[in-house]
Amino acid sequence: MARSLGRLGVLVLLVGACGGAGGAEVATAPATAPEPPALATVRLIDREALKAVVKTTSGKPRFVNFWATWCGPCVAEIPEFLAFAKEHPEVEVIMVNLDFPTLTQSHVVPFVERHDLRGVSVVQVDDPDPAAAVSWAVPEWTSAIPYTIVLAADGSPVARHGVAIDRAKLERGLELAIEPR
Repeated sequence: MARSLGRLGVLVLLVGACGGAGGAEVATAPATAPEPPALATVRLIDREALKAVVKTTSGKPRFVNFWATWCGPCVAEIPEFLAFAKEHPEVEVIMVNLDFPTLTQSHVVPFVERHDLRGVSVVQVDDPDPAAAVSWAVPEWTSAIPYTIVLAADGSPVARHGVAIDRAKLERGLELAIEPR
């Protein structure tokens, strides 16, 4: 019996030294999930830059959403925008915050962190009267938030929503944005 265990031990050593029964090594890399997009940073923009956000072309469809941290319907629609942005990286989603610029560090930045805003751009209107700045840059704005403008890749507006937007409206906006003109 001791002799047969000895031979078995030698066989195990030989098979192990050859890299297993098949002689080929199998390299396995640990499965890793792709890195999530970076957390959005809040960038302050003036009236001219705001006008450029809604009037210039980027070569991609663009959704521009006007919101505030204190606006319940605005906050409620944010998960829809985040999921949409994650599923459609070919689309620019720009979240334009209308809180007073004095509240950037105390309200807006913590809000972005708490709500994990990723895959979107967050800008804040750097104007003592953010609503007046938006009215100047977007004359057709009704002064209500949330408010979303959908732009085609050529920069032309294809849809506007003066209420909280849902997934169906986001998808329809994308269809309109990519339709041939």
